[in-house]
Amino acid sequence: RALTAYGYVIGPPGSAEGYVFLARKTKPTFHTDVQVTDMVAATPRAWRRLLTFLADHAPISEELIWFSGAEDPLLLLPREQFFVAHSGTAWMIRIVDVEQAVANRGFAPGLSTSLEIDLADELFSENAGRWIVEVSGGEGRARRGGGGKLRCDVRALASIYSGYRNASALAGLGIVQGTPDALAAADAVFAGPAPSMPDQF
Repeated sequence: RALTAYGYVIGPPGSAEGYVFLARKTKPTFHTDVQVTDMVAATPRAWRRLLTFLADHAPISEELIWFSGAEDPLLLLPREQFFVAHSGTAWMIRIVDVEQAVANRGFAPGLSTSLEIDLADELFSENAGRWIVEVSGGEGRARRGGGGKLRCDVRALASIYSGYRNASALAGLGIVQGTPDALAAADAVFAGPAPSMPDQF
């Protein structure tokens, strides 16, 4: 049967700094599993209070469960590793418009460089061919041209673009080909935290 989730607000009256919604499932041992369905914190104080609040369930709970990514800040607060990753699902991303994808991504503000890509895309001919990706001031632009110093298909580009895998790692598998300078440029252009999504549906 469906469980009821209860919400708790973190912060002084009239000034919420975070919140958590959780459901409790009673087990045959009469202990409970605590399932966090949503959790947000806007300040370091709120993150620490959330961790304390969840830890307070330890006397009556056997497991605390939530969906998260590898870079969840809550995992950095305990002095010792107290969690186990039970499963992971790699979600899919597909670039359908190279120009718009680059223009809308966002890049490191201090980076100013360019990358020449020879892209294969068997479904969208508009994407296939050679591109120059130019990055400056936190913004990017893709235009036709260049020498195609980095060669990959659109699947590999999606992995690089999202930060899921960098170009150098994919080159080691033969999925991407390129000069050392091109691989280093791709790693720098698309650097960022590993993508993750805390929602499960």
